[in-house]
Amino acid sequence: MECSRKKSISKSDDTLKLYGYRWVVITVFALYCTINIAQFSQFTILMDIVEKYYGVSLATANMSGEIFMILNILLFIPTGELVERCSLKTSSIICTGLTALGNCMKFLACSPDRYFMVLITQSICAVAQNIALILPSKLACAWFGPEEVSLACSIGLFGNQIGSALGSVVPTLIVKDHEDLDLITDDFNTLFIYNSGISVAFFVLTVLFFRSKPPLHQVSLSLNSSR
Repeated sequence: MECSRKKSISKSDDTLKLYGYRWVVITVFALYCTINIAQFSQFTILMDIVEKYYGVSLATANMSGEIFMILNILLFIPTGELVERCSLKTSSIICTGLTALGNCMKFLACSPDRYFMVLITQSICAVAQNIALILPSKLACAWFGPEEVSLACSIGLFGNQIGSALGSVVPTLIVKDHEDLDLITDDFNTLFIYNSGISVAFFVLTVLFFRSKPPLHQVSLSLNSSR
């Protein structure tokens, strides 16, 4: 009797330790969603500056944001298949890796004749966003109990809202409407330094701390099912 009680306490402790880590996982997810979603409005919020700096029309400048919606429609099913076939961690690494790649490549867009690079890098970030939008429910089901699924999804979506807000505010604080295009280039460089630095940092966080599922919980479930 005493031996069985000790085993029960031990299993309970393992489960508590395991579920404590779920907050680390959801926090990492919310963080990398924040930097990804921030890319959506990064150029459209600077519409006048983008038009002047790159010498493009309003419709062309708008494409930097519209490309997200276009690719969301075109790639929604393939992205869903990818997420279903891959583990949560693999999907998250792909998502953060694409975001970091897109933001690092934006340095190549720091020239008035390279608006095409803006569209290419935004497209890369848009593919990553497709993955980020699908993951919350899968993550919640893997790590959280039935009574916490809604909370977990809300935290994941909260990262999206923060990212959207930051993407609308931060660029306007960094990039100013200078008459000298070289000064605008410097401002864009500064913005891209922040983008790439944060994206790479969140990529490293995902590799180091993100987990696909709670292994101890899976072991305890197997033990319970075999009793």
